[in-house]
Amino acid sequence: KLTRRMERLIKKHIAGRQRGDYYNTSQHLIELTEGRNTSEAKVRLWIETLLGQECVGTTHQWLRSGAVLCRLINAVNPGLIEPSTVSESAEPMRQRSNIKQFLDCCGEMGLHEGDRFLIDDLYSNRDMKQV
Repeated sequence: KLTRRMERLIKKHIAGRQRGDYYNTSQHLIELTEGRNTSEAKVRLWIETLLGQECVGTTHQWLRSGAVLCRLINAVNPGLIEPSTVSESAEPMRQRSNIKQFLDCCGEMGLHEGDRFLIDDLYSNRDMKQV
């Protein structure tokens, strides 16, 4: 559920931007994701394209700290998360805080709580499909 809603949100946001590079990025995302077999591959590609950053390791390893998710929110809605509040620390409390910031921002952007994953779904690798 989150994947489809975030996809629509990201595409809508990017398509609505006035700058040409955002339009091209949106078109590129749409074209590249058409041939992908899995939702995970699509999500990885969206994030990589939006952030200009290659996914290192598994999706879980890449997203677990929450820092990538916070950067993703700011790519979609600049300034929603203050960059100074995003921690690159390996400390579990700080990583969980990053994930919480991401989930809170998803709520602010209109994603219903029931459609969001739980912090432990990602952090503890309990339910990556929900993520």
